Amino acid sequence: MPERRIWEFEGFTLCRILGTFFDDARLRRVFRDFKLGNGKKSAHQMHEKLISLCTTQNQVSMHVENMLKKMSEPYEGRIGDLGKDKIVEMMKEGNTGIPISTLIWFAVRRRRDGAKEIEQEVFATVHMREHQALRFYDALSRAMPPGVSAEDAIDEIKSARASNEKEKLKFALASNEKLERNLNRSKRKLEQLRSGIDEIRADKSRLSAALEEQVQSNGLLEKKLESLGGEAALGELEDMKREVELLREELKILSEQPWGNEMEPMPGIANETVRLTQMANPEFCLKEPKDALVVTSYNPGELLKDVKVAYVGGVDSLISCYRETVESFGGIFYHHCGRCEKGKREMESLVGKSDVILCPVDINSHNACRLVKKTCKSCNKPCYFLRSSSLTTLKNRLADLANPTILD
Repeated sequence: MPERRIWEFEGFTLCRILGTFFDDARLRRVFRDFKLGNGKKSAHQMHEKLISLCTTQNQVSMHVENMLKKMSEPYEGRIGDLGKDKIVEMMKEGNTGIPISTLIWFAVRRRRDGAKEIEQEVFATVHMREHQALRFYDALSRAMPPGVSAEDAIDEIKSARASNEKEKLKFALASNEKLERNLNRSKRKLEQLRSGIDEIRADKSRLSAALEEQVQSNGLLEKKLESLGGEAALGELEDMKREVELLREELKILSEQPWGNEMEPMPGIANETVRLTQMANPEFCLKEPKDALVVTSYNPGELLKDVKVAYVGGVDSLISCYRETVESFGGIFYHHCGRCEKGKREMESLVGKSDVILCPVDINSHNACRLVKKTCKSCNKPCYFLRSSSLTTLKNRLADLANPTILD
């Protein structure tokens, strides 16, 4: 809504606005800035002069109008688009937290129909408040001791109120600091409890998995033992162990004899030794045939010559052993720690330059396995998930890769 300019107001409206907005100090500042007098004018004379200057458009009236707008800005959000009737009602009620000078300003400055009538209504309301203020001021002045003015009493009340508010604020801050300390202490205890609960849950999960695995292993051992003849099979295994030891001694003796330019064990005896060693180990009897030891007569250093093998995760202390194992087959070893944080691009780079990717599932997380699978699929690279991060599992898989006819 367009606004009326200050020089468009009636004289009595200008008188009330300037009289309530401008105290003696502000009046003198305006007169000094615009050099309107020699500083010897009384407050009443300066007030009348300022009203006269603001009835027309000039530098003083425009400057005063800007001052009024600036002093009213803090209350504009509370008054907003309130109508004239609501603002007049607030003038009559009083104790709204908004200066009456600001209420007069907002009531008359908007350009509406019947602006003169609005000024008349505002003047009537303010005029009655003036009488009320005079009566209060007179009663307060008469109640003060000699030498103490009403203004001094008001200043003392303001000072006491400010001091009281300051004490309240200080107490509130101290209480707030104490509450914050208690809250932080409670948060730390809560985090410790949560961490302890998570550790207990993890331990419980690991123990449950280990127990389940042990139960299954015991069941398989019992079934295998029953299929081998029960307790009688244990005696046969002991006999076979003794036979294996004898064959090893015999193989050692035969290996020390020269068999030509290269020293190789006799195939028949070596194969028989391997077979008897496997049969003497109860755990070997429970493994799938693909986990069995593959005995070959070719040079392992040329099986995977120049094949780039990427190994994801694994045991940190065995990384050098993984490298030696791959290189013993003739391959080129690459490694990724398996951690997914900020490792997606590194994983893509690793898969892109590798020929085959191996990923043990006993240590790597589900997220790492999913990332490996997704990256290998997008790069169209073969990926094999190993059940264990042991060197034996790695060797068996490399042997499978070197001999594709036994790949599962």
